Amino acid sequence: MTEGERIALARAAAGYRTQLELAHALGLKARHTVSRWETGARCVPVRKRATVARVLGADESAIWGIAPVERRPPESLRERSEGSPVTRFEAARLRKGWTRARLARVAGFRTAEDIAKIERGVQSPLSRSLVERIATALGVRVADLAGELDVC
Repeated sequence: MTEGERIALARAAAGYRTQLELAHALGLKARHTVSRWETGARCVPVRKRATVARVLGADESAIWGIAPVERRPPESLRERSEGSPVTRFEAARLRKGWTRARLARVAGFRTAEDIAKIERGVQSPLSRSLVERIATALGVRVADLAGELDVC
């Protein structure tokens, strides 16, 4: 389930029938921001996530699909040995405090959904140049991201 789908479900569960109702509850002027979140065109900014979760009356980790992330990065991403190689991409992005949209812009991808596909392991095999672009943008080593991924 995508972040947008989780937001839409949480909106309905909270009793907001329309995107406009939620937008007003969040102090937004128009529904297009909520629409972009739900369609995946944009990600909810990290600074607004707590507010969105509070207004929806939901647990943050349930909406964002992640456990709370400690901001202090470990010495090496290899310390997450229990994580699958694909989660290394997301873990590195979250440690940096970036949304998928921001990583997509900095690494030269078209959309945040491209990053989401990589994080979910949908896009495989990954080219070495693609992994290098992401690693450079995040400021980590290629080996830390690639690990056991099918990189060609």
